[in-house]
Amino acid sequence: MILEPGDALVEIFKGDKRVLKDHAPTAMEFLIGGTYEIVITMPNGTVWRYTLELEDGYKYLIGVSNVPPPPPPSQPVVTQPEPTPAAPPPPPPGPQPCSDAEFRNIITQLQNEPFPDTRLQLLSSIAKSHYFTVNQALEILSLFEFDEDKLKAAKTLYPSLVDPQDAYRLTSAFTFDDTKDKTKMA
Repeated sequence: MILEPGDALVEIFKGDKRVLKDHAPTAMEFLIGGTYEIVITMPNGTVWRYTLELEDGYKYLIGVSNVPPPPPPSQPVVTQPEPTPAAPPPPPPGPQPCSDAEFRNIITQLQNEPFPDTRLQLLSSIAKSHYFTVNQALEILSLFEFDEDKLKAAKTLYPSLVDPQDAYRLTSAFTFDDTKDKTKMA
């Protein structure tokens, strides 16, 4: 009896003659002795061959129930997912305004200059290496008495502002409307 694997093709030959062709499970009773070949073709295409020598005068019931199962399918290759690229680092921060202590020192230096022209020269030098907020710029402009000097100081400070979008607020430092208009144009 051929019991497994299910759907295996079972063929039994005596010499060149096929005496059985069936699918498992199946069985055959042998009444005549001789040499028999059992060929089992598995569903995956693997072929098993067995040879039996049977004696005359005996009744044989042949059953094959421990045909090895087909080999397991190859294990799937487990791949690690591609690591997602790290987010690019944030851009470096823009220019930072000078600290309160540094700003207080700059105000003191500017106040120590007695004349507007020398104060503007010093401011021009300081503005090349420092950045300011609009609030700090307003405080610097308050050190100048005349709108003309305030306008020169505002033009000097503008490239050094960290918040140029708020530069419109600098117009509040001027007394005359025509100077305020010049700031808007500059």
